[in-house]
Amino acid sequence: MCKKMIAATLLSTFLLFTACTNTSHAEIFWVEQPAAQGWHISHPYPVANYADGLYQVAILEDGTGNPSSNGGMSGDFLYGYVDQYGKWLLQPQYTTTTPFVQNWAIVSIISGNEEEKQQVWQIIDKKGQVNPAFTQLVQENIFCQETDGVFFRCGKRVESDDPFTPPTWTFGLYDCDGEEIFPPIYQKLSLPQEGLCTAKINNKFGFYDTEGNAVIPAQYENAQTFSEGMAAVRQNGKWGFINREGTMVIAPTYEEVQSFSEGLAAVKQNGQWGFVDVSGKVVIVPQYSEVKGFHEETAAVKQDEQWGVLNQRGEILIPCQYQQVQSACDGRICVQNGEYYGYFDTNGQQCIDFLFTYAKDFHEGYAVAVNRDEQYGLIDSYGKTILDFDYRYISDVTDGTAICQCKNYGKVGIVHLPVEDR
Repeated sequence: MCKKMIAATLLSTFLLFTACTNTSHAEIFWVEQPAAQGWHISHPYPVANYADGLYQVAILEDGTGNPSSNGGMSGDFLYGYVDQYGKWLLQPQYTTTTPFVQNWAIVSIISGNEEEKQQVWQIIDKKGQVNPAFTQLVQENIFCQETDGVFFRCGKRVESDDPFTPPTWTFGLYDCDGEEIFPPIYQKLSLPQEGLCTAKINNKFGFYDTEGNAVIPAQYENAQTFSEGMAAVRQNGKWGFINREGTMVIAPTYEEVQSFSEGLAAVKQNGQWGFVDVSGKVVIVPQYSEVKGFHEETAAVKQDEQWGVLNQRGEILIPCQYQQVQSACDGRICVQNGEYYGYFDTNGQQCIDFLFTYAKDFHEGYAVAVNRDEQYGLIDSYGKTILDFDYRYISDVTDGTAICQCKNYGKVGIVHLPVEDR
């Protein structure tokens, strides 16, 4: 009798320990409880939760929070950062966070007393140290909104004299020391792409280098960022492409365009999409109602309300008969057929059956998928289950790791995939 009780106790302990894991294929490091008393881990940050070696995780005050209409939780959250082993690098203290990029992240905290609370924006490093240069800019109503880790796009808020008119914003570019590269006078401004920023001033678009010089003066009605040495620009209501010298390589004759990808750009003419090469030669005649850019030498196209896939010669690899098709990623193409998702390879051969109610692109040989019980799991490129379908959420794999959360808003962990499986 005693042996049976011991065996039963060991079995229940084993089941408790292994719940929400799959140790045969992956190791999970559970995120520590936060130092803040009366708070519990709520969920991984829902968007772009991993970058620069850190994950963003939210906590929620005990006894608060309600399921929201989008399947998440509503309530007052605090956010912090954990490393790949679930250790808190920066304890939850921020009301807003962004991923770290080259040691910098944009965050906000609440400052002031109960009567006069205000949101304060900061630039911090991985030690939580505040960059004082940007704190000074905030005093001038200049707020950092985006960074690539080297340059910071900041917006200046200009209040209206009319209390019913919202403030307007103009934008400038700064380095990590807070030194001004572009003054905040531009109506629109991008971070540098291929060394050039796209900017709008006096209702015209132009291109500027990272020292603030106008390489291509503002003269276009609209413009996109540079990609593969070409940028789309609009003149007289039509789109064409210029090179880095500002030469119009492809005349502005198209209704809409997409940026170049793998040597081809999607162009729309007479309501239909096709593709041109860098010389402007039509490679795939416009005939599709929607298209996505080329990835891994394939592109998703839509015809008669159904999606398929073609190659760079315009040959159909996957017939236009599916509800949705994603761009190729890691040698696999995610396809929706009715209510279920499966995968094809880049030759157009189906390699994983339509088994999932939702599925995402492959990254580093793995994809997140959802079964018919609405539970998340992780599969490899042949459809083999790597992490059991026992989770509320799993992120894409990056640097051999992913963040997961158990069912019913349970504990949060960092999944480590073994080297031999990668």
